[in-house]
Amino acid sequence: MSLTSALTIATSGLAAINRQLAVASQNIASADLPGATQKRSRVQSTVADGTGIGVIVGNTVRADDPMLRRLFLRASAEFAAAELRASILAPIDAMAGRPEDGASLAGLTGRLRDAFVALRADPSSAITQTTVVNAAVDLTRHLNLLSGAIQKGRQDAHDALRNSVRRGNEALGELGRLNARIVELKYRNQPTGELEDQRDRVVTELTELFGLRPIQQASGMILMVTRNGMVLPNNAEALSIQAANIDALSYYTPGNALRLEVNLGNGATFELDRTHLGGRAAAAMELRDETLPLMQAELDEFAQKLARRFDQQGLRLFSRADGTIPVENPTDQQGYVGFAREMTVYPAILTEPRYVRDGTHAIPGGTPPAFPGGTPNASPAPSGSVFTPNPAGGPAAFNTLIRRILDHALGPTRDAGPPPLAHNPVFRTTGLGPSPNLAEQLTSPLSVTANTTVLDYAGMVTARHALVQDSATGAQEQARVNRDVAKDRLADAVGISVDREMALLVELQNAYLANARVLSTVQAMWDALLASVR
Repeated sequence: MSLTSALTIATSGLAAINRQLAVASQNIASADLPGATQKRSRVQSTVADGTGIGVIVGNTVRADDPMLRRLFLRASAEFAAAELRASILAPIDAMAGRPEDGASLAGLTGRLRDAFVALRADPSSAITQTTVVNAAVDLTRHLNLLSGAIQKGRQDAHDALRNSVRRGNEALGELGRLNARIVELKYRNQPTGELEDQRDRVVTELTELFGLRPIQQASGMILMVTRNGMVLPNNAEALSIQAANIDALSYYTPGNALRLEVNLGNGATFELDRTHLGGRAAAAMELRDETLPLMQAELDEFAQKLARRFDQQGLRLFSRADGTIPVENPTDQQGYVGFAREMTVYPAILTEPRYVRDGTHAIPGGTPPAFPGGTPNASPAPSGSVFTPNPAGGPAAFNTLIRRILDHALGPTRDAGPPPLAHNPVFRTTGLGPSPNLAEQLTSPLSVTANTTVLDYAGMVTARHALVQDSATGAQEQARVNRDVAKDRLADAVGISVDREMALLVELQNAYLANARVLSTVQAMWDALLASVR
């Protein structure tokens, strides 16, 4: 090997080490960036006629593990969905309380029953009569507030979906720009590792928002695909959704104002629903369209049956503000959706608590003049065994109504004359929710019978709603663990280790010194050779 060859080889080695030092330094500088991956310069030897003539430096490549990355993206989407569910349900759970709490729906219903038990022992007590009214007021206030919290949760879910669309459009536009730049650099055979790290962060966000899957193309481009294989356009106007004010009567049906669409261009659109999506968007849709409407429907069912059962015994204790009770529909909840939000204590009772002892109307009949203040009766005529209210100035020890309330309105049966009959109507578990369309109506998992009391139902509702929140909280914690484990595994495989980079710097330093020593040796030999021929 000639001295010229040795000089060329050593020079190429120094150039390669310089490039590797630059890449290692960039790795160290990027170590704290989320999703930063380890980069390495490709170095390979060159050969001429079977003899090595040095090394050349190729493109910088980054470490990646597609399988671990897929696991991380899936875990990230599941955690994002679980986090949204838990955050929206938490205020509702705080308002609802636990089944064992006195301030829960079950606890307040129990207080109302206890107040009637105390009134049965002393019907003449004005204080005890007022206690009954106060217990009824507390129950209606709780129903109103809890129903309002559920309605706000639905609004928050829709707003979260709109925020996901806004940020998703920004991310899709950013993905399009990064794709174009990466494809251009790859075509020019230039490094793209840092841009690919940026793109990975965008891909992770899109996966968390919508549960999308990235598909790598041979050109270097990444496409984002829904669960059913639809490719989303990489532009900032890909998705659209309308603003909406959600109330108890709002419901989603394909094509209505609550839809989420993909803009395909040329005026064409495609609607996305939960079968297409995951992540935060799917969780928001589930909360808005199923979880929270079912909670609302169960509260409405409790409120309507509570008011109806009291009314059947001769006491209109609960009603709308206008004094009416909504009418049952034989097939679904249409007619009293949202009643829990507006139910109040019958206005005349607030001014004259004696009605909780004496009754507000006769059974059968319940014609408008029989109601205090002459409020029209918009409900079906109450049914049950004959009852005549205690008139003003009647016996102070009158307890006929109180016994009917405890035995039937709050008890397991409806008194329609001997023998006692099952309640009619019973608590509904099907045909629930605001939609009149059978395919879109909800079903409650509660196990009710014709003898289920309002206290039993209140306990079941409170327990089920608490379980929904507990499940959401538990799922969030488990999803967090799964996400963190997947993130750590991916980081161990492809992430930047500062210790590893520092060790590499020491190796490169030694290699640099060795190549420099070769150069100095060759220089000394050249000097000796030149001196010998002078």
